[in-house]
Amino acid sequence: MTTAAVGRRTGRCPGRRSRGLLLAWALAAVMPACGPRGGVSSGPVAPTSAESDEQVSEPREPHEGETAPELAERLRRLRTQQGEYLPASAKDPDACEYVCSLATSICGVKEKLCRLADERPADETYQQYCREAKLACKNAQDNCIGCVEALEGRASGSP
Repeated sequence: MTTAAVGRRTGRCPGRRSRGLLLAWALAAVMPACGPRGGVSSGPVAPTSAESDEQVSEPREPHEGETAPELAERLRRLRTQQGEYLPASAKDPDACEYVCSLATSICGVKEKLCRLADERPADETYQQYCREAKLACKNAQDNCIGCVEALEGRASGSP
């Protein structure tokens, strides 16, 4: 989304958000999935295009599945989507918001995979799914916080 489009949508210049407000928003977006049973979002909402209010993409799926292989595949797709938006997220507030929304979804899948692994402590396959999901969640959260900090740096005039 262009700067002008963001300004039209929000009624203000996107570079005028306070550092604390954006960081608080990013943490609120990823923190619910950090608890022992963490919240599971219904899925990320894609940013809108600059020309219209149409969604850029629709990442939601009608049923993500509840088996470990289905959840692992969902995790893979979410990570891929986040990777696609990551380059733009340091400059585009909507892309950053989407990266953070995807982080919440990734951590929600992690909670489900690790719950399954807890039910099968002797099954190394499930333990591996959980380890990989924990790493994916941490990386996704770091990506969210990184894009918020990059946007704040741009807003404050830092390179």
